[in-house]
Amino acid sequence: MDIAILGAGITGCCLALRLAKLGVKVHLYDKAPLPMQGASLYNEGKLHLGYVYAADPTRQTHHLMVEGSQSFIRELATLTDLPESWFMRSKAFIYAVPKDSQLSFTEICQHAQQVDELAKRHSVVHHTSSALQLLGLNSQELLGAISTQEICVDPAQVASALIAVVMSEPLIVKKLGCTLKDVSKLDAGFNLTYHDQAGAIQQERYSLVVNCLWEQRLHFDKQLGFLNNKPTLNRFKLSVQFATNSQKTIPSTTLITGPYGDVVNHGQGRFYLSWYPICKIGETQSTEPNELANLENLQCFCDKQQIIQDTVKHLSRFVPALAELNFSKPPFVAGGFICSWGKTDIDDPQSELHQRHHIGLHCYGNWLSIDTGKYCTGPLFAKQAFDYIKNILGSAI
Repeated sequence: MDIAILGAGITGCCLALRLAKLGVKVHLYDKAPLPMQGASLYNEGKLHLGYVYAADPTRQTHHLMVEGSQSFIRELATLTDLPESWFMRSKAFIYAVPKDSQLSFTEICQHAQQVDELAKRHSVVHHTSSALQLLGLNSQELLGAISTQEICVDPAQVASALIAVVMSEPLIVKKLGCTLKDVSKLDAGFNLTYHDQAGAIQQERYSLVVNCLWEQRLHFDKQLGFLNNKPTLNRFKLSVQFATNSQKTIPSTTLITGPYGDVVNHGQGRFYLSWYPICKIGETQSTEPNELANLENLQCFCDKQQIIQDTVKHLSRFVPALAELNFSKPPFVAGGFICSWGKTDIDDPQSELHQRHHIGLHCYGNWLSIDTGKYCTGPLFAKQAFDYIKNILGSAI
């Protein structure tokens, strides 16, 4: 069976490696010259357990987040032949609740307790405003905070590991620097039309295709008639990443629930910052490639120095030590798409962006489409797609 995987992000790479380990040859497509160059690289790397989804009225999102995050490092270790200890872990997260949060501190504490019990951590500690200074937080701006054992991995380190094994695996045919233009259904399989690295138009036929694209996934599902009419919101968000020699204690902190931001302390003086109202530079409900390209191009025209200053300023209201940091070299500003179901932004308490359980593997015969949803669920959904394909291949393996 001829198999193509569209998209060399975390899900596409994990699936390609699983199939290669089984002895199955695959063609891996991506518009970038290397794997893992989009949203899989430019995100905070959080292994979500679901604390941030306190506004999900269904209470389903944290079940999926726990399943994906608890297997994340184990899956990557298996695929890269690296020990689990090789993957760096950030400082554990504190969830801080601003005074204008969409939910009360009591509601968030109740949700956190549910998540904690599901994750079998029993580690959540509630801090009222009187104890926040000990955590490095500004009690004047917050209702309270919750200490958890939730962590981030380093997306750059994860990317380096996956790039190394994907590029060295002979059963993965790298179709990198290729821009997919069109897909069509054949009697037995699918025809892909794309521009290769030199810009020439090429065509390939495949018996089975797995659509692991991110911002363009729904466009090609739509071409084949598989897209439903649910509204989607594609956003492009930047982040500020830097290193410092400062010895100040700065906690990994997520502010909830509403349009706030994150501080990730990766350790060894390395940080990730994002303040949503500043770092989200554009959004669209369109799935058309030209519209998405225009959104991505907005980062070329941003005043990145101003984004750095404003991000630090807003986050410093809650984590004061950030205002006193000296950068050992200029911060790095980059970003990627956030693709989700919904039509209103997270400043709307009823927005579907406050939940992520309508994600995962969608099967349409020999066309598989994977909505990764969150970085932490990528390896999980790759494993599910692998099991589906393995069942199709059966005795042909």
